[in-house]
Amino acid sequence: MLGYIDRLLRLNNETLSALSLEPLRGQVHFGIPTDYAQAFVQEFIPRIRAAFPELVPRITCGRSRRLREMVTIGELDIAIVTGEPQFAPEQSLWSEALCWYASVSLPINAEDKLPVALLESDCALRDLAASDLKQSGLDYDPVLTSSDVANLYSAVESGMAMALLPESSVISSKVRPIQLDQLPEQRRLTMNIINAGTLSPSFHEPLQARILAAARATHGRATASS
Repeated sequence: MLGYIDRLLRLNNETLSALSLEPLRGQVHFGIPTDYAQAFVQEFIPRIRAAFPELVPRITCGRSRRLREMVTIGELDIAIVTGEPQFAPEQSLWSEALCWYASVSLPINAEDKLPVALLESDCALRDLAASDLKQSGLDYDPVLTSSDVANLYSAVESGMAMALLPESSVISSKVRPIQLDQLPEQRRLTMNIINAGTLSPSFHEPLQARILAAARATHGRATASS
């Protein structure tokens, strides 16, 4: 019954948005990647409440690929996801450096078996790390697996493991980028915004503007390019 009620609420939102210039009432469903949710929500919710006081935001946190699926089937109206080359061009929110990191206290030698922390769930970052390790030919041991990037960072900072991490997750001078010939140099991780087409342009455009403003406040390198 809750699923049917959610669908009816979305249809009601679409109808109101199409027929009226008044602020949207009811629920709008947002998807935000778990690893960025805490900082982003703190910037996003005040902006939404100020612009759309009668809107009830409903937020789902999860891995980007799952959020994509939920947008596709209409369970989410709009979501922030990791950019991947197999998808059509999308609106970019921000990008940041992506690099292999280790603690300054952890010796890294290409001839040794390397302790590695990996994400356990299906996601772009996990695939990139697995691809890097496979192509490098390095011998490694997955000493920690987690669904949360913060746990990977803790393993790195403690000296337990090395990991592929976005730059924004690195907050300590005890952590350094790894330089091994077998591993790729620094890359860019891009976060994009996608929508299910359930909101009319008259509402979607100002809503997206608030999302972009929150992204810029959270990540100084946010862009508005598409």
